[in-house]
Amino acid sequence: MSTPGLQDRDRHPDISSGASNAIKRRKRQTVSESDSSESLDLEADDATPSTTRPAKKVKKQITSLPLREVRKGRVLRPNLEISTLQEELRTMEDKLRMKEDELKIKGDELKAKEDELKAKNDALSRMDHEHDLLQKTQNQLAQSRERIQKLSDENMEIQEASNRALMTRGEELAAANDTIRSLTAELAKVNENYQQQLERANDSLTNMEKRYQQDLKAKEQHITAVNNQIAGLRDNMSLQNDSKDRELEQARHMLSEHQRNSESKDFDLKFLARQLCHILTKINLSGAQWLQILQKKTFLLHLAATNDTIDGSRLNFCTGWLSNRELEQRKLGNETPFIGGNDTLLLNLYGVSHSINLSTSNLCIWLLYGLKE
Repeated sequence: MSTPGLQDRDRHPDISSGASNAIKRRKRQTVSESDSSESLDLEADDATPSTTRPAKKVKKQITSLPLREVRKGRVLRPNLEISTLQEELRTMEDKLRMKEDELKIKGDELKAKEDELKAKNDALSRMDHEHDLLQKTQNQLAQSRERIQKLSDENMEIQEASNRALMTRGEELAAANDTIRSLTAELAKVNENYQQQLERANDSLTNMEKRYQQDLKAKEQHITAVNNQIAGLRDNMSLQNDSKDRELEQARHMLSEHQRNSESKDFDLKFLARQLCHILTKINLSGAQWLQILQKKTFLLHLAATNDTIDGSRLNFCTGWLSNRELEQRKLGNETPFIGGNDTLLLNLYGVSHSINLSTSNLCIWLLYGLKE
């Protein structure tokens, strides 16, 4: 709401200009009143016109009057009147100066009042602005109160729902606690039974471990005895193998010398077969074992494809014996260490072993892979 002073100010926006105009009117009115009063005083004293004029003009006017006027008595003692008028004029000038000073003082006061009114006007405008701000703030506060009230209502509803949920949750937790207590009691019983079973199992395991240790000791003793027997057998076998290797080496040496001394390939097959049978006889294999070896696939072609150090003529002579020479089968009788053998097979075996310079042990290994029938 605006004050009455503010409404007057709105109707008269330029109070300071109106006040200055009023002061000017007052000054003119005061000067005119003083002039009229002084002229009236002068007319009362003298019946001469234009009493406010300077003394020189008055003197000139008086001296220029016609004689009849002077005779009638209208102008008396002019010099005395002039001096009197001059004194009055000076007095009036002093009064005017005093009034001017007073008017100046009043003007300063009016100016101060104008400044005060201007300051009040500014204060009123600031108050109006603050009043508008206050009104806006009050409106915002009212809206905030409404929102706060709504939020408080919603908060109350949420709190009530939360309390209901907490009560329901508490009931569920109480039921769950009861279930946990019952399960804990059952678990304690089960744990007790398990501990008893575990103790019994530990006792049985201890007994089994004792029996196992006893059995283990007995087995270790048995294994030690068997190892001792195996060591003895190995020693015997190593001695026998050494003697056999020496004999086979001697036989191979004899065959190699015989082959070097032979200049043609038409050497005595019967002699070679008998020598090879003599070598194979030194290897303690039964007839069934020789047959099992001979029934396997050959390894001669593999040697021809992979081993470049083999004498090609001798290898071809041995591997192509059956197809190229087509020698007739001849039984060796009791001289063979195997049943159903032939000198062709023995020659093949001899030629391969001699060509690749196999030792007795290596020859046995190659025989285990099989020969060409």
